[in-house]
Amino acid sequence: MKPVKIAMMSLTHGHTRKYYQTLIENAKLDWVASCAEDPRAKETYELYQTGVPCYLSADEMFERHPDIEAVDKAGIVCQIELEMHYNPVVHRLKKLIADGAVGKIVSVQ
Repeated sequence: MKPVKIAMMSLTHGHTRKYYQTLIENAKLDWVASCAEDPRAKETYELYQTGVPCYLSADEMFERHPDIEAVDKAGIVCQIELEMHYNPVVHRLKKLIADGAVGKIVSVQ
């Protein structure tokens, strides 16, 4: 299976170092770009030397990485909130979705 291309948007601070490491080391993912909220967040991000480009403009990121836009054009929306990815409720929801128990997902808040 081909790795899934991903991008991170709205980076605001650097507490996600371990998260960055996980994204880099996961063979199922191809982390292609990031976008920071402000220059300070970008500077903090760059300290971790991920090798993944970081932009201050989402428009520039999409322009340089048109493959990210393909997800939107396909009508797919996928986001895991950093603070929620470890939550048992999220794991159960993922299983229910995989099993087809909840039908087509249009939006989750």
